[in-house]
Amino acid sequence: MKRSLFCGALCCALLITGCEGTPTGRVEPAKYTLFGLAEMNLDDDTDYLYLEFTADGQPVAGSYALMANDTLFFDTTGTISVSTPEVVWGFNADVVITVYDTAAGFSHTVSATIPSQFTIYNFIPPTHIYQGDNVSLEWYSWAGAAGYFVTCVARGADSEARGFAETVGLEGLSITIEPETFQERSYPFDRVVDSFYVFVIAYNPTYEPRPGSKYTDTGQMDFLDFSSSISGKDISGAFGAAVVSQREAIDVVALP
Repeated sequence: MKRSLFCGALCCALLITGCEGTPTGRVEPAKYTLFGLAEMNLDDDTDYLYLEFTADGQPVAGSYALMANDTLFFDTTGTISVSTPEVVWGFNADVVITVYDTAAGFSHTVSATIPSQFTIYNFIPPTHIYQGDNVSLEWYSWAGAAGYFVTCVARGADSEARGFAETVGLEGLSITIEPETFQERSYPFDRVVDSFYVFVIAYNPTYEPRPGSKYTDTGQMDFLDFSSSISGKDISGAFGAAVVSQREAIDVVALP
């Protein structure tokens, strides 16, 4: 009896897999990934939306995103990058976006809340002229942020300066930027004479770097770790909201 059941099961398996042992007659569901950021940038007074949507690592042809009454289509690389989208955001506002793969009948909705405004104070050196030692700053905060990170980037796009990027927990609201930030990345590690910009970024619930943003133009961003926030049937990734502070400028002068 057991042998008969085994033979029947084997025959069924062969019919399903086919002659070459490869499954036929069924298609595994695609594995989608979605990464994105809704950003209020107080430095340039602009809102940004960035989304990247792929299936099995490839752009999803004909896909689009719906945000309120605004329909946005992914380009051939599977991305949406929009400055000043039709929907204007505000502090503590919810951003709700649904992405669609109409060919597969797939959709998924993500949401994030824009953090509250915050104010930088107690910037040291108060003259904003760097002659050595550490740079430090503090900021006041209201509700809505899951965390912060601070970056310091050189004004010159081709600068050899090391730069700075570091995350800060909600219990901190202050940071120290070390002298190495203003030095060359390689020997002889000379001080880079240039203007540097310091940004504080509040995010919720996570952060996804937006290509082309000046405040992340430092290799130190690669050392930061932000958590995933999207999980569901056949989809993973991260979507967050962020508020970028107005920049604080500091001029680095040559050593005497």
